[in-house]
Amino acid sequence: MRPTSINPRENPNVLNTQKFEKRKGYFILNFDMIITENYIVNVEQQYQLIAFKAHGEIELRNVSFWHAAIKNNYLKIIVYDLNNKVVLQRQHDLNKPRYNNDWFIIDPEVFEDDLLEFE
Repeated sequence: MRPTSINPRENPNVLNTQKFEKRKGYFILNFDMIITENYIVNVEQQYQLIAFKAHGEIELRNVSFWHAAIKNNYLKIIVYDLNNKVVLQRQHDLNKPRYNNDWFIIDPEVFEDDLLEFE
């Protein structure tokens, strides 16, 4: 059973003041760099980590999500790179403007296009 949460994009009349929640087996990370259904990130589920490097380079990694924390106004995530078999950490300064993200966690299922499916 997938956890559900109120999506503020679909229901703008609901005030969602909780940006970070840790629950059993998943996190709710209501931040711009988290692109998942209802901002839910499941522990040990596969996601894509997109990082923007110097000189316009883009790095795409298949990762397994392990942990998230907020400390000193930084969001920190820990993921496991499935291809290179290494643990990675990424952090984001929450005081930065919202358009200034240098990494994203993306659930590929969010972008599935139902119009291309055939019966």
